[in-house]
Amino acid sequence: MIRYKCLRGLGGMLAAHPELRLHPARLDAVVDRTLRASFRALHARVVLERGGREREERRTSSHKLLVELLRDKERFAIERLFRTLGLRYPAENFRRIYVGLTAGTADERSSARELLESLLPKQLGGAVLGLTDDVDAEQRLRGGAAIGPLGPDSYAALLLELTREPSATLRSLAVSHAREIGLDLAESVEASVPQTQAGGGTHAT
Repeated sequence: MIRYKCLRGLGGMLAAHPELRLHPARLDAVVDRTLRASFRALHARVVLERGGREREERRTSSHKLLVELLRDKERFAIERLFRTLGLRYPAENFRRIYVGLTAGTADERSSARELLESLLPKQLGGAVLGLTDDVDAEQRLRGGAAIGPLGPDSYAALLLELTREPSATLRSLAVSHAREIGLDLAESVEASVPQTQAGGGTHAT
């Protein structure tokens, strides 16, 4: 919420005072972090949904809430991403591009895609287009392949990772879901600890 308000505030300041200049490198860093956060939320949702299709007993009430919360986090992160791009490239109307990509007609989406491709560096533009493409989540996730690891593909490992998220709601739901499906996160913690050979034996590090 604070990040969102800061972005809105900066946007209002630039609209009122076009002569203001923001630090491009710092905005690029925010764009990168926000893009990664968007793909991480999408990845976590894909793993949960895939796991629910694989095993019916995973489709509990907390599973549904987790999926919806991650969908919201992804949507909010994408909106922050476009607000930041608007600050980074103030001469362009990224609000219009965002609406065209996410809620426009086929012709509007096509026009927004072409404009975005012409404005952004190739790798960044490809990732943003992949994130907002009008295809299923599994296909959209492929757009994040170039930005590095997005999280574990294992259902249990993902739940364990979600228990370490800054969001208290996300952590609580992950713990609740693990309990609902009888998953012992303590065992998952032990399984995730690297093992090393020392003194002829195997010890947890």
